[in-house]
This record gives sequence, structure tokens and C-alpha cells, in this order.
Amino acid sequence: MARSTNFLIIFPLTIELSFAQPWPTFDAASIKLSKDSNLRPRIEFPPGGQRLIATNARLWFLILTAYDISIPQLSWASSAEALLKQQYDVQAISERPVSRREMVTLLRTLLEDRFHLVLSRETRPAEAYKLVVDKGGPKLGPIVAAAGDEPRSAYLARGEEPKPGHLVFRNESMSDFAFMLSSLILTGNRIVMDKTGIDGRYNFELRFAGDLTTAPPGANVESGPSFFTALREQLGLRLEPQKLPIEFVHIEHATPSSEN
Repeated sequence: MARSTNFLIIFPLTIELSFAQPWPTFDAASIKLSKDSNLRPRIEFPPGGQRLIATNARLWFLILTAYDISIPQLSWASSAEALLKQQYDVQAISERPVSRREMVTLLRTLLEDRFHLVLSRETRPAEAYKLVVDKGGPKLGPIVAAAGDEPRSAYLARGEEPKPGHLVFRNESMSDFAFMLSSLILTGNRIVMDKTGIDGRYNFELRFAGDLTTAPPGANVESGPSFFTALREQLGLRLEPQKLPIEFVHIEHATPSSEN
């Protein structure tokens, strides 16, 4: 009689023992009230992916950068207004190089921790504009830099305004440009979302008829086409009105950070 043999078949299990690094944190961070209000406000992310430097930056602008939102997307309780307008110097370094997403998250966590932020976040449909390429194609000139992975600085994205109706942008991405357009009275406080599909950073200018009603007395105001016409003719872009899902952040409470 044949002898039966029972085999124990062991199937190899492909288990990746991933010794993943823990979520990065700022190894050291200093937040102090600015002592010189005349310094140009800025938020910078130097090369290397480990450092954040803010000079004379208002807290609410730091929050815009941390949550990657535009000005109309942020609101706050009246009790928090004075603190949010305070200007701070921030220096922080992470324990290792991080990505854009991680750096923004680190800044968000730092602000929530140091200022004990109590906030609500809500995504809801809102009247907005899509920034898109016009029929003739973009007229932005040559790329001056790759778009890169660095977080958007809410200060640098605003460009410069030598006079009403004249906007100048240097090293500007389309995401930066949409952020700036969201703050213009001309867009009716509608949030502008970048839907151009254009990568890279550019130098460009926009000239249009300045608004005499909002310009300072005696100001030299640019003359020219309407803003929307200038956008199409000079940059090859246009704004399409549409209701879009938009995230809004409301600051309910904040307390001053102890300087450290």
C-alpha cells in the first residue's frame, strides 16, 4: 500500500518591514515680535528643504501660507484681530529635509501650538473664478525658473504695484498669480483658482485702467483697457466665473505666543 505523505507548504509572505521615519518636526523654532516695523515683510523657504525664515510677517499672513489659502478664504473673530495683525520674526529648522507638503504642515502645527489657535475649516460651494488660458495661448514670455516644490509665500505672491493699474510680477507661478488676483477689488472678492495647467515661473507685467475712486489723492493712475481685457490681450489669460468647492478657515481664538 502506498504511503501518503502530508506536505506542509509554506507560502512566502512578502512583508515589507518598513522602518519609516517618524513625521518630521521642527528641531528648533523661534517666534518673536518684530522690533523693526520698517523691514520689508517676507516669508522665505531657503534651499535645502529644512529652514523657514519670516521677517516682520503678520500672523494672519503666516496662516495664509500655512493653510495654502488666499485672503478671502480666511476670517476671524473680532477678539483675535489684534493678535493676528501683530508682526513676527520666525526662524525654524526641521530635523531633516522635507517636501513642500511637509513644510507647510510643520508651519501649520507650529502656529497652532505656539498661538493655541482654535479654528474651523469648511469646504463649501462659492462664487469663484477659474484662471484659464485664452484661445490664442499664453503670452507670458520665457520661463525664468522651474515651478519647484517650495511652499507659496503669501508675501512674494502679491507682486508689486508701482501705481494703480500697473502690476509687476517676478518669478511668479500661475498659482501665485491666482492667489494675488483673489485679493483684488476688481475680481469682486471672488477666489481665483489656477486652472491654466502652466508650469514654471515667469516675469510679467499687467497694465490696465486704474481705479480713481480707490487711488490716493494725486496718485499717478495707469490708463488703458479694462482689467479683464488687459488680462486677455497682454497675458493670454482669462477669468471664467464658476461656482467651485472652496475651503474656508475661520480663526475662533488665539493667544499670544511666549517669545522663544
